[in-house]
Parts: sequence; C-alpha cells; structure tokens
Amino acid sequence: ASVAAGGYTGHIKKGVYEIYIYGRESGEIRHVIGDLPNVIHHLKFSPDGRYLAATLWGSNGLRVYETTNYKQIAADTHYGRGSFWVEFDSSGRLVTTSSDGHIRLYGSDFRLIQKRPAPGGKFPFGAAFSPDGRQIAVGYEDSTRVDVLSDETLELRFSADTADVNNGNLFTVVWSQDGRFLFAAGRYTREGFNFIRRWSETGRGGFTEFKLTRSTVFGLKSLSTGGLAVGATDLLAVLSADGKPLWQQRSISADFREHAIRLSPNGDTVQFGYD
Repeated sequence: ASVAAGGYTGHIKKGVYEIYIYGRESGEIRHVIGDLPNVIHHLKFSPDGRYLAATLWGSNGLRVYETTNYKQIAADTHYGRGSFWVEFDSSGRLVTTSSDGHIRLYGSDFRLIQKRPAPGGKFPFGAAFSPDGRQIAVGYEDSTRVDVLSDETLELRFSADTADVNNGNLFTVVWSQDGRFLFAAGRYTREGFNFIRRWSETGRGGFTEFKLTRSTVFGLKSLSTGGLAVGATDLLAVLSADGKPLWQQRSISADFREHAIRLSPNGDTVQFGYD
C-alpha cells in the first residue's frame, strides 16, 4: 500500500513542485512525480488503486496518473483559478471544485462531462459523491451552505439545514458509508470549538453536532463502523458513530498564531502563552 503526499513540496524556489509516493509501512519514497507548475492542493487515489488524481493552485487544474509507474494519462488545465478538491466515485468518475466558482464532473475516461457554477457560493471547496454515486455534496469556503447536487447535471437538489450557522464555514464534507448521514465541518465555531455537523436522511433531515477541536477541520473520512476519522489543524482523531473520541493525537507543537510574545526591556526575559 502507498501514501501520496504533496503541497508546498519540491524545488519551490525554482518553481517546480513534486508529489511523493511513500510505502505506507516502510515510509520510504518509492516514486517522485516532478515538474508540476504549482502547489498541489489535493490528492486522491481511485477506489481500485489504479489512478491518482491531483488538483493544483493557479489555473493549472487537474492531473491524473496511472499508478503502475505514475505516468500522466489525463489533464485539464482550463481552470480560471486554483482547484482545492478532487474526488472519485466507485465507477471511476471524478468531481473537482475550484475557486473560479465552478464544479466540474469527469467521466471514467477523465473527459469533462459537466461544468457548472456552484449554487451556494463563489468558492466551492470540498466535494463528495454519495456511496451510490447519485448525489454530490459540496461545501464552501465563502459560505455556510452545504449543497447536494445531481451526479449527472450538477444541478442543486437540496441544501442541508445550516440556517443557524452564522459564522465560518462547513467546507469539508463526507457521507457515511451506508449513505444515511451527511457530515460537514470546517471553521464553524461556537463556544470556542469548531463543530462537526451530521445530518440524517442523507442530508435532508435533522442534525447532530460533535464538539472535538478548537481549530479548523480540514479532513473527514467515514469509517465502516459508522464513525469518522478527523484531521484538524491541531489533531488527528477517530470518532465512534455517536461522535465520541476513540483515539486522538494532538499536535506536539505550540501554536502562537493568536498569542502575544513580549520581551522585557533589558532583553533577558520572554513572556508567552499558548493553549
């Protein structure tokens, strides 16, 4: 099994970015995908492991690689701005989001099928196919909406209930593996915590919220147990189906972004604080 990693990686000063393919257990680099023109925002393996898709910053769009030797087999560079998300469905189709305001749907041959403006905001961020592939959930960086779209036309089917969300966003979305629930999280804050919201009835029903972290939630992964794996700025965690932490690892680094650092007049004492 392999892990793909990218981001601000590569020979950045030369304007060359790279994706690294690691052995999951050994940690050794097995392959390097080089010569990418900008930051790699998101990576996703296809469910069968045959392909790796990457979306990039700038107007560089989408790249698709086959995983035998990681040669590029498809690309779409006709993006107006950066692309933050790419997701496969079980049949091999792809959906991407972009800060050019559009959502794009590709067939299993990686040819563009549909391109539509996002209905709920100018900056669609996270996207996820429902387990049956018939719906696509979308979260936004600039909006508190969570929309569910048609998998064929990308037209809006309904929006999950976020009427009481008055700050931040719910830009990361995922479905439970049985399709009963829709989850979303991001920068939505209440009582000093960033909440994960879960809607019943495939997103049409009422909601439950899980309080876990004080930082931005960037990643959600549904588990066969009905629970979630959660990636936030300050922790990794696994939740049970009822939202209880089963395992968590918080950051071992101090976060000084919102804390003052003071120096004494003679320079021999430093004062600081952190959570």
